[in-house]
Amino acid sequence: MVTLSEPLPYEKITENLSKDDKIALISCNSCVRFCNSGGVKHMNDLASKLRADGYTVTDVIPTVGLCVHDYVRNARVSEGITAVIVSACIAGWTSASRRWRDIKVIPTVETFGIVIADKRVGNMKLMMAFDKYKDLVGQEWQLMTGERQKEQKIPVPIPEGH
Repeated sequence: MVTLSEPLPYEKITENLSKDDKIALISCNSCVRFCNSGGVKHMNDLASKLRADGYTVTDVIPTVGLCVHDYVRNARVSEGITAVIVSACIAGWTSASRRWRDIKVIPTVETFGIVIADKRVGNMKLMMAFDKYKDLVGQEWQLMTGERQKEQKIPVPIPEGH
């Protein structure tokens, strides 16, 4: 399963942070990378920007997929972390929230829903969306750039009610 997401604005990510926070960044390198809303490059760029703005980033941890709770459970972070910034879809954010219940767990993306991806044509099609994005079901985005496509290249029916 692949999810579709967009990056949140930097200000939205930092609004719940303090310069006193000790921050760990953890990123999925799957779905969010396919959408160009996260992944290792985005995580490293965010860590650099946070540090340049005076935040203390102690850990930068890439994973295969944060929706698999074992990857989150096995992630090793520095002692005394007060915030975890999660570059992953809502499922990855939820896994991280389960692991770090007593500290701030901050998302970096907005998840639209579930897509199918066709590497041959280079697109993803939104098949099932969260209520907020129901009007986008059936639309397509380009793999690896996240750019919304005008032309539909994946001819599959959308099940009724989704």
